[in-house]
Amino acid sequence: MRAAGGIGTNEGLRHHREGAVAAISHRCQLRAGAQSQARNSRASGTPDAVVEKLNSALQEVISDPAIVKSWAETGVAPYAKDQRSPAAARTLLKSEIARWGQVVRDNNIQAPMQ
Repeated sequence: MRAAGGIGTNEGLRHHREGAVAAISHRCQLRAGAQSQARNSRASGTPDAVVEKLNSALQEVISDPAIVKSWAETGVAPYAKDQRSPAAARTLLKSEIARWGQVVRDNNIQAPMQ
């Protein structure tokens, strides 16, 4: 016998799924690190020259051993250099949307209604 709201109930399973999705989202954000977040959050239509300038500044920060050490202490690691370009970030974002979108559809995960 399971406690009310436990995993053995529909309500418990829904909460378990929501918790898993939140945990996955959090891990993805940590793994991506600040460099990816900054590139992916740019406004649509931002000129390539601006994106490249921002990316260059981010690469400089990410190359700072003190920053890398600070991140490592919290479990965050920057991507390899060949994965830090704006094009690589777009590719990753598209693949993650497809991947986790399928998980959401397969498990009928829906946003809580207000």
